[in-house]
Amino acid sequence: MVIELRQTLSEYVATTWSGDDQLDGLDAVITAIAKGSQQVQKKVQAATLADALGTTGETNVQGEVVQRLDIISSDIFVAALRQSGRVAA
Repeated sequence: MVIELRQTLSEYVATTWSGDDQLDGLDAVITAIAKGSQQVQKKVQAATLADALGTTGETNVQGEVVQRLDIISSDIFVAALRQSGRVAA
Protein backbone atom coordinates (compact mmCIF):
# COMPACT_ATOMS: atom_id res chain seq x y z
CA MET A 1 0.00 0.00 0.00
CA VAL A 2 1.31 3.44 -0.96
CA ILE A 3 0.30 6.39 1.17
CA GLU A 4 0.69 9.74 -0.52
CA LEU A 5 1.20 12.76 1.68
CA ARG A 6 0.39 16.10 0.12
CA GLN A 7 1.23 19.39 1.69
CA THR A 8 0.27 22.87 0.59
CA LEU A 9 3.02 25.41 0.03
CA SER A 10 1.80 27.36 3.06
CA GLU A 11 2.00 24.25 5.24
CA TYR A 12 5.47 23.43 3.94
CA VAL A 13 7.01 26.84 4.55
CA ALA A 14 5.34 27.14 7.95
CA THR A 15 6.85 23.87 9.14
CA THR A 16 10.19 23.87 7.30
CA TRP A 17 11.47 27.32 8.24
CA SER A 18 9.82 27.90 11.60
CA GLY A 19 12.16 28.81 14.41
CA ASP A 20 15.12 29.74 12.19
CA ASP A 21 15.81 33.45 12.66
CA GLN A 22 18.00 33.58 9.54
CA LEU A 23 14.99 32.56 7.44
CA ASP A 24 12.53 34.92 9.11
CA GLY A 25 10.22 36.31 6.43
CA LEU A 26 11.25 33.86 3.73
CA ASP A 27 7.84 32.20 3.98
CA ALA A 28 6.15 35.52 3.11
CA VAL A 29 8.42 36.04 0.09
CA ILE A 30 7.92 32.49 -1.23
CA THR A 31 4.17 32.79 -0.73
CA ALA A 32 4.14 36.14 -2.58
CA ILE A 33 6.06 34.62 -5.50
CA ALA A 34 3.60 31.72 -5.63
CA LYS A 35 0.60 34.06 -5.63
CA GLY A 36 2.21 36.21 -8.32
CA SER A 37 2.87 33.12 -10.41
CA GLN A 38 -0.78 32.12 -10.17
CA GLN A 39 -1.85 35.58 -11.30
CA VAL A 40 0.58 35.54 -14.24
CA GLN A 41 -0.64 32.08 -15.26
CA LYS A 42 -4.22 33.37 -15.35
CA LYS A 43 -3.16 36.36 -17.47
CA VAL A 44 -1.31 34.08 -19.91
CA GLN A 45 -4.35 31.83 -20.25
CA ALA A 46 -6.61 34.80 -20.96
CA ALA A 47 -4.05 36.83 -22.94
CA THR A 48 -5.88 36.75 -26.26
CA LEU A 49 -9.21 37.74 -24.75
CA ALA A 50 -7.65 40.42 -22.55
CA ASP A 51 -5.72 41.97 -25.44
CA ALA A 52 -2.46 41.27 -23.60
CA LEU A 53 -0.56 39.83 -26.55
CA GLY A 54 1.85 41.79 -28.67
CA THR A 55 4.55 44.33 -28.13
CA THR A 56 4.62 47.65 -26.36
CA GLY A 57 6.81 49.28 -28.99
CA GLU A 58 9.61 49.66 -26.44
CA THR A 59 13.03 48.00 -26.33
CA ASN A 60 14.60 46.80 -23.07
CA VAL A 61 18.23 47.22 -22.00
CA GLN A 62 19.16 43.91 -23.67
CA GLY A 63 17.82 45.21 -26.99
CA GLU A 64 14.77 42.94 -26.94
CA VAL A 65 11.30 44.12 -27.89
CA VAL A 66 9.16 44.41 -24.76
CA GLN A 67 6.00 42.30 -24.78
CA ARG A 68 2.76 43.36 -23.09
CA LEU A 69 2.82 40.21 -20.95
CA ASP A 70 6.34 41.19 -19.78
CA ILE A 71 5.00 44.44 -18.37
CA ILE A 72 1.90 42.81 -16.88
CA SER A 73 3.99 40.07 -15.23
CA SER A 74 6.50 42.54 -13.84
CA ASP A 75 3.73 44.67 -12.34
CA ILE A 76 2.12 41.60 -10.77
CA PHE A 77 5.35 40.46 -9.09
CA VAL A 78 6.24 43.95 -7.89
CA ALA A 79 2.80 44.29 -6.28
CA ALA A 80 2.87 40.79 -4.76
CA LEU A 81 6.34 41.26 -3.27
CA ARG A 82 5.48 44.74 -2.00
CA GLN A 83 2.40 43.32 -0.24
CA SER A 84 4.54 40.64 1.44
CA GLY A 85 6.11 43.35 3.58
CA ARG A 86 9.48 41.57 3.33
CA VAL A 87 11.03 42.95 0.14
CA ALA A 88 12.58 46.40 0.25
CA ALA A 89 13.87 46.86 -3.28
